[in-house]
Amino acid sequence: MIIIQYTKITRPDPSSASGSYEDHLLSKDTLLCCDKFREYSKKFPSWDYEKGRFTIVDEITYEGHSQTQIDFCPFCGEKLKYQEIKLKTKRNKS
Repeated sequence: MIIIQYTKITRPDPSSASGSYEDHLLSKDTLLCCDKFREYSKKFPSWDYEKGRFTIVDEITYEGHSQTQIDFCPFCGEKLKYQEIKLKTKRNKS
């Protein structure tokens, strides 16, 4: 099993009804299970920043494409476990 670590960050978005959006950043220290998955991820970015998961393109149409989340490596079959890393917040001393 490979642990995929990510950090969830809330960013301002004035055009959104809520005024913000969530971005899921893949940890730079993440080690993928096999060379094929590493090379594939370099050529075809498969990390979904909105969902915080690796995805594959499921369907391509004239209107766009749909993606499916994956919990296994598409090349070697290793299980992917997703883990959120909580950001440490700095407190102002007064």
